[in-house]
Amino acid sequence: MNIMKRFIALILLLVLAIGVCSCSSGVPSPLSGDAGEKKLAVIFPGAGYNKDRPLLYHSREILEEEGYEILCIEWEDYVKTRYDQASEILDSINFEEYEDVVFVCKSIGTVIASTYAEKHDLKVRQIWFTPLEEAFDKLSSDTEEGSIIAFIGTKDGISNVSQIRIEAEQMGIELHVYDDCDHAMECADESKTREITDDIMKITHEYILML
Repeated sequence: MNIMKRFIALILLLVLAIGVCSCSSGVPSPLSGDAGEKKLAVIFPGAGYNKDRPLLYHSREILEEEGYEILCIEWEDYVKTRYDQASEILDSINFEEYEDVVFVCKSIGTVIASTYAEKHDLKVRQIWFTPLEEAFDKLSSDTEEGSIIAFIGTKDGISNVSQIRIEAEQMGIELHVYDDCDHAMECADESKTREITDDIMKITHEYILML
């Protein structure tokens, strides 16, 4: 009887582990279907805003529902630069195998993602949550219109909102600006934060479906 109980407990633990681990930190596992139908989303978190915070968590939910393989970059090595950490993972991926690739980025993640995409001449779509000005500096002048969508709040204390408005307009980047939101896209009023998060996810979902 004790052996049976241990066996059942082990099965339950495995089921829970599979359910929780929905974001790979290495090479993504292939999904079923033809190679031409494969889609990949890479999550680039912020310095203090990880993959389980609202904007990235809900984005992952949407992408998983739409059949994307999910790959999460995690900043763990304090010796290597964030760019080098991301490169070690991304260099092993054959992006040409995917019909669509989406980089979902938060804050410093927007800089890393745009740098990598430009350096490797990748034709990827990017979703930028609270981008830094440096992310725009990494883009080439011929960045395809519609390839990037961005979100920022007027009370962002880290990003230069005025400069980002200018850069986005000049480069044809669709920028959504929300009043009274900080760098986490949160407001003093929790109900307003939820309302804005819902709106951001609605726009994000529409953008993902624009393939």
